[in-house]
Amino acid sequence: MSTAQPPGGNWNDPHSPVVPPPPVVPPPPPSVPPLASSPLPPPAEPSPRPAPPATGPDVPPRAAAGSPVATAATDRSRRLLITLAIACAVLLLTTVGFGATAAWLWLDRGTAASAEPTPSPSPGTSGEPTNAPQQVRGYEVTVVSEIVFGDFAMTAPDSNGYTILFATMTNESSNQVANHFFDITAYREDGTIIERRSTGAYILPNQTTLFQGIFAEDISDAAAIRIEQSRTEWVEPALTGDITLDAARSGEEGYIEGDFTSGLSAAAEYSDIFIVGFVEGEIFAVCSDLEDIPAAGGTFAAECYLEPASKGDLVDPGEIPEDATFAAYLSVDTLFGD
Repeated sequence: MSTAQPPGGNWNDPHSPVVPPPPVVPPPPPSVPPLASSPLPPPAEPSPRPAPPATGPDVPPRAAAGSPVATAATDRSRRLLITLAIACAVLLLTTVGFGATAAWLWLDRGTAASAEPTPSPSPGTSGEPTNAPQQVRGYEVTVVSEIVFGDFAMTAPDSNGYTILFATMTNESSNQVANHFFDITAYREDGTIIERRSTGAYILPNQTTLFQGIFAEDISDAAAIRIEQSRTEWVEPALTGDITLDAARSGEEGYIEGDFTSGLSAAAEYSDIFIVGFVEGEIFAVCSDLEDIPAAGGTFAAECYLEPASKGDLVDPGEIPEDATFAAYLSVDTLFGD
C-alpha cells in the first residue's frame, strides 16, 4: 500500500528534512494610468483700493459740517421733506374724504330711493292762490292762474287707476286766445308730492270751457291739490265763436245724446265736446265725444256715457235726477293755431 508523501519530505522518517513550501505571491494589481495634471488657476489679483478724492484747483472741496453751504443744502432737504409730507397729508385727507362720501352714499341709498320727490313747479307758477280754496271729495283744491275757474268736481278712480278733476274755466279776454299750460299737483299732509302732471287749454276769446286734470297715481293719501299756471301765452285767435246745445236726450245707464249748432268762424276738426250734468248748480256727471265741428250755422250731434263726478258723494249717472240740467263745452286742441 503506498502512501502519498507530503511535499518536501517523508513524514515517517524523522531524519528526512522538511522543506517549507514556496511562498504564495499575490498577483500584481492592475496598472492604473496616472491622473492628468491640470494647471491651477493663478491667484486672484487683490482689488485696488479706491483712489483718494481728487484735489486741486478744479475740484471744489466738500463743505464742512456747519458751513453756510452745508446749512443751505440741509434747509433745502428739509423743505423738500416738508413739502412731500404736506402733499402726502393732502392726498390722504382727499382719499379719506372720497371714502367717507362713498360710504355715506352707499348707506343712504335706501333712504334716497324711498324718499318722495318734491320737485319745484314749472317756471311761472309761484304765487298766491287766485281762487278761494274749494273742498272736493275731501281734498282742498287751490288755483294760481289768471284764468277764472268755477266749481270743481272729481271722479272716483276708474279700472285703470285714473282720477280726473274737472272745473269750468273762462277766458275773459274779448280778442285774445289764452293758450295756457298748468301743473296739477297732489300733496300729502306733510307737503310731499304724490304726483305732478301737466295739462293745457286753448281757450277762445270770451269762451267758457272745461278744465280736466288727470292723475294716474293713487291719490287717496292726498290732503291738497294745487293747480298752477305754468306757461302763459296770449295769441291772436285763429278761430272765434262757440257752440250751442239745442237739445239733450238721456237714455239708460247714463247714455246721453245732444244736438248742436256751430257758431265758429271756421271748421274745427278733432275737437272735444264735453256734456256736463248739473244739479242745483253743481256738477254731478261728465262725458265727452270727439267731433269735427262745422263752421258757423252747421249742425252736428254728439253722444257719450256720463261718468259720476262731484264735489262730494257721487251720484249714479244711470239714475239722472229729474231736476238735472245739461250744458256743453267746446275744447279746441292746443295746436289749432299752429
